[in-house]
Amino acid sequence: MKKVFILAAIMILWAGTVFGAGTTTLTSVTPYANGWTKALVTFTADAADHTSPTLAISGFGGQWLCQIVTNPGSTAPTDNYDIYLKYDGADLLGGAGENRDTSNTEIAYPIVDSVSGQRACVPVPGTLTLSIENNSVNSATGTIEIHFKRTSY
Repeated sequence: MKKVFILAAIMILWAGTVFGAGTTTLTSVTPYANGWTKALVTFTADAADHTSPTLAISGFGGQWLCQIVTNPGSTAPTDNYDIYLKYDGADLLGGAGENRDTSNTEIAYPIVDSVSGQRACVPVPGTLTLSIENNSVNSATGTIEIHFKRTSY
């Protein structure tokens, strides 16, 4: 019975790959100097309905979210697609991940003071939910770097 279950699970995963199911994957987590960590997320939209699954990102609670870097792939998403990093329904980016470009790498910061132009990080209370929205291109691809810092910015 165990072999049948394993075979069924493999077939379901294979079917998703063959039929073009969308993916959103935390590809790597790289610590670097002075308490900074880069989490790299890759996404591929569904081949039939252009959606990308949400992704739970955990392990960064108590750190600070400081910036994201978005880079559209060779099959770019729709111009002005949106990226959200939410905790308990609230976007920690404060809308800064909206209206991403389809041909350029872009950086977005959670907070930019409108008077001084200073950038600031926001605390991460727990598990984040990453979503890619407003894309209408089937099989669109891209990467998102999320930069965290262990102490306040």
